[in-house]
Amino acid sequence: MIFKIKLNSYKKATTNLLLGSILALVAVYFLAIGKSVELVKENTAMASKLAQIESGVNDFKYLQKQLEGLQERMVSYTLDSIKDKEYVMNVVSQFCVAHQLTLKEFPKATIDSESDFELETILVVVQGSFVNLLKLAYHLEQHNKAGRLSAIKFEKIHDHKLQKDFLVAKLYIQHIKITTNDQ
Repeated sequence: MIFKIKLNSYKKATTNLLLGSILALVAVYFLAIGKSVELVKENTAMASKLAQIESGVNDFKYLQKQLEGLQERMVSYTLDSIKDKEYVMNVVSQFCVAHQLTLKEFPKATIDSESDFELETILVVVQGSFVNLLKLAYHLEQHNKAGRLSAIKFEKIHDHKLQKDFLVAKLYIQHIKITTNDQ
């Protein structure tokens, strides 16, 4: 019986010790470790948000560089209010006088409209030597930003009255006008 009493008291002591240890571990977890785990989770979430923000900033900078590049390339298409059909006519006629070219047709303009911009194409027909026609094309493309020279079509025209062949170049000059729709 004494052995039985001692065994019961050892069992109770061991059980109480085990329960006390479990209770102490739960208390330690909720008081110390739980807060650390929550802070680690919060830190991980903030780090992922920071990475997203940094990637968004990098994406924004990349898109901004692309936009600047597109705007630089679009400068040759756009004209300000001074550079219009008459300006193109003036530039071409001055060049024709200086290089013995003949302006055969007055510039005709066709306009294609989209939602927020208009693409205006001006057709200029010039007659003369091949070299001088190429100089005109080079002048319009490189030196004078009267728009973008989008195409050149060379044709040999036969004049039945004079019984001669002439070289004619059709120059297509384009520019973009941005339109704002205030509704």
